[in-house]
Amino acid sequence: MTHHHIATSPGQKVRDHYRPLPKKMWGVLREEIEAMLTLGLMGESHNEWRSPIVLVPKADGSTRFSIDFWKVSAISGFDAYPVPQAGETFHPTCQEQCVCQASGDVVCKVLSSLPNEEYKLVNGIQKCQPIGSAKCSAAGDPHYLSFDRVAFDFQGTCTYILAKTCTNTGNLTFFAVKVENVPWGNGKVSVTKLLSVEVYGLTLTLLQNRKGLVMVNNTRAHLPISLSNGALWVYQSGTSLVLHTDFNLRVSYD
Repeated sequence: MTHHHIATSPGQKVRDHYRPLPKKMWGVLREEIEAMLTLGLMGESHNEWRSPIVLVPKADGSTRFSIDFWKVSAISGFDAYPVPQAGETFHPTCQEQCVCQASGDVVCKVLSSLPNEEYKLVNGIQKCQPIGSAKCSAAGDPHYLSFDRVAFDFQGTCTYILAKTCTNTGNLTFFAVKVENVPWGNGKVSVTKLLSVEVYGLTLTLLQNRKGLVMVNNTRAHLPISLSNGALWVYQSGTSLVLHTDFNLRVSYD
């Protein structure tokens, strides 16, 4: 006999009413129950739960023995698992990559371990997730603090890459954060005029002194705004414009 564990809402039980069957179906019902008892597919139950029997006629004239569990389903919690497609790649662990074949087979290979990642469930998705975070900053005219907390100054007046993913990062989502610096004051120092972020095929430009406004691929958009099916959003937080992604990239500009 197969046993199933069904997670239901705490404190709730289903005690559905008995549904009388036509007298002509009693013999069919008895035969179905005896057959399943003989095969070990059914057993006696002694608990407070009950759901009615439903006998469904089939196209070939036979009868399908069923239980109406719709009230149980209404208080049940379900785990949703996507059906793999041919050619689809997935990672059972961070050290393994598998590909679904058209034949139904799954071919897997071992990957080298990626640092600062672990396999876990986040927002209902089981995959390799980064561990921890790091922060870099640029302030003033301008003063930089790198991800490894090294401080330095740079007075160039061009467009520079502040942060981006490396070319060999495997399954990490590509992004690039760029700043445009211009001369300020006596021209011997520079300040940041604008900041742009390239991610999910979009270029978002955060402008200086433009509260509640962002440029998305050279088109103005008022905040707050959500893009890429909710994977990317931009909003105003005090005097800062904040860009946030579903992989926890956070860029703030004031």
